[in-house]
Amino acid sequence: MSAPLANALGVSERILCIGLACAGGLAGFLYLKDGRTVEWMLADWILAYLKNSLKDPKILQQRSAKLPNVPLKSTAGAPCPSKELVALSELLTYVRGMPVSMRSLRSKGMPMLCHLLGDAGPGMPAEGCPTNSIWYTYPGVQRKQATAALWFHGGGYVCGTPRTYSGFTTELSKILNAPVLAASYRLLPENSIEDAVEDAILAYRYLLDNGYRSIVVIGESAGGGLCLLAVQAIIKQKLTKPACVVAMSPWADLRSEAPSVNENKMRDLVVTPKPFFVFNKYVSDSTPNRASSSVSPLLGDFKGFPPLKVTVGESEVLRDDVITTARNARRAGVVVDLEVQPYLLHSYPVYCKVMPEGREALQRIKDFIAQHVELSPVLPALPDI
Repeated sequence: MSAPLANALGVSERILCIGLACAGGLAGFLYLKDGRTVEWMLADWILAYLKNSLKDPKILQQRSAKLPNVPLKSTAGAPCPSKELVALSELLTYVRGMPVSMRSLRSKGMPMLCHLLGDAGPGMPAEGCPTNSIWYTYPGVQRKQATAALWFHGGGYVCGTPRTYSGFTTELSKILNAPVLAASYRLLPENSIEDAVEDAILAYRYLLDNGYRSIVVIGESAGGGLCLLAVQAIIKQKLTKPACVVAMSPWADLRSEAPSVNENKMRDLVVTPKPFFVFNKYVSDSTPNRASSSVSPLLGDFKGFPPLKVTVGESEVLRDDVITTARNARRAGVVVDLEVQPYLLHSYPVYCKVMPEGREALQRIKDFIAQHVELSPVLPALPDI
């Protein structure tokens, strides 16, 4: 395959191969010297290749129709997804069969996700916060103001850190023109979910104690379930309530028995059977009663809950529990904005720097928050991808 290129360049095939090897080694060194890994480099190259191969609209339509997360008949009229979403879905399809353990999720899976979402760095430690939480503030955003967002990361309660979603929290800070406190909370199996809720409330109290009076609580996946649990506890403790809550694909019922868990187990490209088994294993071992409202917010009391926005992808295993959570909140008199999107991945707004659909979802979140929080004049809109 290299012979035609060698002839065109007027060099021997051996010299060409040596030159390409040296160039590849230098590129790899430059890529890896700042802490990135070979897996990240390969994922970046594969994703770029897939994206580039989808420029033709006909090819994009053909390949999107072959994805596991293609919409069901009820949403068959959905518009064709972007090339960025299709490329990411194809990449996730390729890697879904890889072995998964808690150790690999902590050491490789979550750092890879951090890289994919755009690592914004370690952030600024929140001085005086008992949970070692981290501030992420977009340049130019004032931290000393009345409004702040409190973020809870996902990871099935067993993995993830405040930094994992730093690319997203920085964009959230930008679009809200407000600081974001990324909460650190204790994980399973070393601790319990009740410990995580306790840490969540400590982070919320930290914001109240530092003068923030208009607080948006937001989380994704397990962090979405945690933000619901935390707000239910805040109401019970009669603390000042948040202005509003955003839960993205929240893990709201730890029993995981809804029909979509089985129906979508081969369609969900993020919460695939292997990591979902790992999450459920450690939750089961650490939580004797998963049907308790202290760990499954779907079963909790939503009376007095602030306005709530909930997002979920149609092909997610958590879809039915998320929809039931929204319905339970509505029955309790809560203002609820439920968003169910075809094609889109688990916690799709966090991909705002990766695909247009993520950026549009973040804009809808901002529009919801703006209905309940008086935001400062906004910074420039997110650039096109």
